[in-house]
Amino acid sequence: MMHRDPFGSDWDDETLLSFLGRELVKQNPGLVEEDERFMNWLAKDLRRRASSPGDWSPHRVRRIRQRVLERAMAERFHVADGDRLTRRQVESTQLRDAVDVASREQCAPWTPLAAAAGIGRDLWDEECDQWVELPRSVKKGRFVALQVAGDSMTPLLHPGDTILVELGRVPRRDTIAVVRNGDDGYVVKHVGRVGRHDLELLSLNKAYSALTVRRDPDVVLGSVIMRWCPHGTAALPRA
Repeated sequence: MMHRDPFGSDWDDETLLSFLGRELVKQNPGLVEEDERFMNWLAKDLRRRASSPGDWSPHRVRRIRQRVLERAMAERFHVADGDRLTRRQVESTQLRDAVDVASREQCAPWTPLAAAAGIGRDLWDEECDQWVELPRSVKKGRFVALQVAGDSMTPLLHPGDTILVELGRVPRRDTIAVVRNGDDGYVVKHVGRVGRHDLELLSLNKAYSALTVRRDPDVVLGSVIMRWCPHGTAALPRA
């Protein structure tokens, strides 16, 4: 079987960053959560010699570090990167009625009601007039697409990102889940401890506290399997 060389003539920044992220998770998965150690790992070669005019700027090093870290976390938490977000305008219906119809056309209904927002609002009552077209790599299933609000899941997820949630998928440890947190609306979190009756939910941003929710279909919306991140498509600084 032929294997594609990731560093062939058509490689680009994104290919390299994805490769580095995957290798980082394989070699030392715990490193992705230790910001200072990660920066030292990335910059250790620069510390072994005197600086030169051709060296990358500190800004470029920080941006590359951020992008590799994002890729490593996506690998660790089983979240695929969507190539291009394409939304389709459709006749407006309640979200609850759109899920199965969209699924038959390899789409997911999209709503601006954001994970980590929507206080007191029921997701299923939201009006939906746009669908997200899903890549062929996504197997048939029932999905919704939501926007991310807040910075509790940086650096993996950013405000304005779109996430694809597989409905009814039972969250496992070290996956990303969307749950209803009482009257505070829907939140997207990293699943820590999985108990018989509850889930421990953690933020990747250490400024936020952990929370515990019931392991109940009325509480757990599903698991995040893909993200579309406009921040990741921005060109890296050249110097």
